[in-house]
Amino acid sequence: MPSHGVEEPLVVLAWDAADPDLVDRWVAEGALPNLAALRARGAWLRMHSPASLSSGATWPSLYTGCNPGKHGMYFGHWQLHSGSYRVVRKWADCVQRPPFWVAPSQRGRRILVADVPFTALHSGFRGVQLVSWGAEAVGGPLGSQPAELAQRVVARFGRHPLSDWYGRTPQRTEEWKWLLSAIRRGVRTRTALFRHLLEEPVDLFMGAFAESHWVAHYFWHLMDREHPEHDPALLRELGGDPVRSIYRELDTALGELLAMLPPCTFLLVSNTGMGSAMGGSELLPDVLERLGMGPHRGPMHAALDRLLPGRRFSPATVMKRSPLPRAWIQRIKKLFPRRFWAQATRRLATLGSEWPNTRAFAVPNDLPGAIRVNLRGREPRGRVEPADFDAVCDELARELRALVHDETGRPVVSEVLRTDRWCHGPHLSNLPDLTVRWTGDFPVRAVRSPRVGTLSNHAIPYRSGEHRDPGFLLATGARIRADVGGVCDVTDVAPTLLHLLGEPVDDDLDGRILQELWEGPTRERAAARRSAS
Repeated sequence: MPSHGVEEPLVVLAWDAADPDLVDRWVAEGALPNLAALRARGAWLRMHSPASLSSGATWPSLYTGCNPGKHGMYFGHWQLHSGSYRVVRKWADCVQRPPFWVAPSQRGRRILVADVPFTALHSGFRGVQLVSWGAEAVGGPLGSQPAELAQRVVARFGRHPLSDWYGRTPQRTEEWKWLLSAIRRGVRTRTALFRHLLEEPVDLFMGAFAESHWVAHYFWHLMDREHPEHDPALLRELGGDPVRSIYRELDTALGELLAMLPPCTFLLVSNTGMGSAMGGSELLPDVLERLGMGPHRGPMHAALDRLLPGRRFSPATVMKRSPLPRAWIQRIKKLFPRRFWAQATRRLATLGSEWPNTRAFAVPNDLPGAIRVNLRGREPRGRVEPADFDAVCDELARELRALVHDETGRPVVSEVLRTDRWCHGPHLSNLPDLTVRWTGDFPVRAVRSPRVGTLSNHAIPYRSGEHRDPGFLLATGARIRADVGGVCDVTDVAPTLLHLLGEPVDDDLDGRILQELWEGPTRERAAARRSAS
């Protein structure tokens, strides 16, 4: 494991989308003893991320050290292609900034990157990398550098139990049991894989566990007794809280990996937290129409809505409208190249879109609602003059904040964010103009406001857990202080790791070196660099 050229090796593990509130709770209950021991002797920070824009922006921001306006990604699954009204699938090779590990590898650092979510092989990388073996956020096909590594991994460990599975919400008890078992087997197989990879001498190892992500998306309603889909009978059939059981499995894996490591600086990170998926974004097309942002609609439009999915776009509703069972769709999908299928299905999903005839339109996203102003000079058939852009954004934000739950009168929107107020860079035009943060405290089934009137939402989120801010960062090691708390940002990870490697930190990175984590010469060097920049 040890290599030369750094004070001690760096090991970074990620629990993808692990929630800090759950960690706090289960550490206090004694359910995560290995993580608790690390926290007792290390630094623990809550780590903010661009999850308020989209979960798809979190990993690119973490591994590039840049905000989404520089790397250009928000919701790669269904992202608006800038300069058009088309939705496309964007893969990790569309990220417009290189991962932080590329430059130090070119200067001789020995770096091994294992299944970090939404990553691609980079032509300039001189280290060892495995991509898309078992990530929840797949960035492309399975691959590696060197190329034979992926073949050796599959021959020895097989594919991840969920490598050919995505998005098929179980319907029967047996399916729920299979999915939970597959997630648990995924943790154990990944642990064995990482133990094998960690036998190599490196300056930096970075690997991620996707299982915390999967279990929260699909089993949140069984953990959360207040969730409207909570099912006590299924909970009993599964033997108790599935989310807690997988976190305990991850803690066991953590203990196994820590036991084999030499003295090192160790980080455990989560890119974003999780919470209940209560819906809301499905209403945005109707809200925008009521606010005069959409095209005029007559009786013929209602008929077209039923025929053309793009008339009322939502990934969940498009799935529900499909005439084929999802299992059939998965079989058909395997007959086509991955990228062809991705782009063809997204063209079909937006067939008949009336976005060119609107002043503002809702674009696909995960939990936050996302709105794009149809801006003249940016969109092919823009209808809003640049001089009116601020006024349109202000009007939309004001009216969205006025929405309340139809029965209780409680607000359903906690915040409306202008993307250009916190993102900047050459790819800002790739992003939505506004994002809508729903309160998430209750199901958004019907809303009202003086201008919108009353609207009902009949779409049910197809998975019960969804991304929330923040995630977390835990750091331990001889150089790390044990009394550090507070907050940081996902963009701080890249510059901090570069500094710990003794590498230069590009001033164009948006994150900062977390100099509060350590003591002694390392802290002094970080302070000197901060004062000089």
